[in-house]
Amino acid sequence: MALERRMQSAGTRVIMVENYSPKKEATRLSATTGAKVALLSPSIGGFSDISDYFELFDYNVRVLSEASRK
Repeated sequence: MALERRMQSAGTRVIMVENYSPKKEATRLSATTGAKVALLSPSIGGFSDISDYFELFDYNVRVLSEASRK
């Protein structure tokens, strides 16, 4: 509960999760705080359509940008 209160008081809008990490806690936090979950790739090949560094950064920036919009 302390984490949820802290996130709400700080105005946290995005929860960043790497694609190989468990998503259960991020989903729960999202439901209780209203923050959106951004599923990021830590490396090339993290998702099938990421085959080079340009695609990696494009993907992560796009996902963060979409998640941070209200």
